[in-house]
Amino acid sequence: MRRSGRPSLVSRLRWIALGAAIALGAPTAYAQSRLAVLAEPDAVSVGIAVVLNSGTPWELESEAGLTPLAALAAIEQVRTQLDALGGRVRVECRAAATVLTLHLPAATWRLGALLFQDALFEQRVSGDAVERARAELLRVLEGQDPFTSEVRAALARALFGDGHRWARPPCGTAEAIRTLTEADVQRIRRSRFRPERATAAIAGPVTETDAREVLSGFASGDRLPLLIPAPTPGAGAGRVHVANATVTTWVTLAFPFEQDADLGALRLLAFHVRETLAPAPARPDVIDASTSIERHGNGGWLAVSLVTLPGSAAAREEEVRDLIRRSANQTLADAPFDALIRRYRGARLMELAAPEARALDAALDLFFERHVQPPNSRIDNLTPGRLRRAAAALGSPASASLGPL
Repeated sequence: MRRSGRPSLVSRLRWIALGAAIALGAPTAYAQSRLAVLAEPDAVSVGIAVVLNSGTPWELESEAGLTPLAALAAIEQVRTQLDALGGRVRVECRAAATVLTLHLPAATWRLGALLFQDALFEQRVSGDAVERARAELLRVLEGQDPFTSEVRAALARALFGDGHRWARPPCGTAEAIRTLTEADVQRIRRSRFRPERATAAIAGPVTETDAREVLSGFASGDRLPLLIPAPTPGAGAGRVHVANATVTTWVTLAFPFEQDADLGALRLLAFHVRETLAPAPARPDVIDASTSIERHGNGGWLAVSLVTLPGSAAAREEEVRDLIRRSANQTLADAPFDALIRRYRGARLMELAAPEARALDAALDLFFERHVQPPNSRIDNLTPGRLRRAAAALGSPASASLGPL
């Protein structure tokens, strides 16, 4: 059954066709919205991202994974039509939100975007779509690297404690997903799948007017801020070790930051840490190094992960802590900072090469920060002092490891 209060897909298509035929004589002033439009006239495809204020923090333990299941079911409802339009959709689970991205050819983006939104927010998904989504989500969970998943779960326990809802896997558990029903999916969609509880962004050869007509649910004048979930203080152990007779050891640390943290500088810091600690001839015991930034309503954490030989795991963990301390206490000289910025700019722009990646970057900024700043602008404004202050603002880390005792 369709929800009341919003025009049908057919009527919206007619309205857009009419609007496209009207020549506008003056710029249009738009109300405050949860939509970012990145107009890129020379692009050949369109990317759309939606960040849903729904996920682990809103789920009971018995329904862990309900939000991604419902999101996947919505996509399964229109997958055949989107495939015919050249569309590619991805669902991603994050601690504080569920993310969907859509890539479409420029020629079909309007119809694809309308079908995508209609399935996500309006249609009642079928039982068949739910079952296809369940099978896909279980396949993804069962295909994850067990060691990486286990050490991430251990880090969550180190941060929040056993049983804390923020310590659950962001995509849920296979046990819960197998028991969820079609009625559960319909219920979460009614309560959480709403444009006013989400942000969106579009990047590509689109005009501001077209984008706001097609994505009108996000372009409303509703000025009420999103209430972004944040973890309540837990009884995290601070450090958790998972004994396992592996030939390597996984080590990960999470450095917390506050809501007013300098995200641009934190991204640069994460890149600097990843570069410094990466496998190299001088570091033959280090097999892999990665960093990530996780955000929530009151801040978030910078995670640093290493895979190393068991005998050097403790020393490499201390090396991570020491690098953050040095970054907080010593301002990088201009020459090495300029070289760092050049490498970071290239890596960052490669991360944002796809239009859906640029859209997602903007939608996440709207979700957590309520404004959007172009990536190049963020990078241009970085300084050695901001890098040092971002490191100094990090709190004491929680840590987890997996490997031999």
